Amino acid sequence: MAGEPVGYLGADAVRDLYQRAGFNTEGTLRAHFRRRNGELWDAIIVSRLL
Repeated sequence: MAGEPVGYLGADAVRDLYQRAGFNTEGTLRAHFRRRNGELWDAIIVSRLL
């Protein structure tokens, strides 16, 4: 994606990575982070039992 940091994976790739590492999605905070351009992004809360 244009304007994204070098190495940006995208939400789907990151979710898959966490899931393969044993993390579970606990919830989503909608429109939680505001980017410099004013765009709002969700925060996905994950956990893993040790």
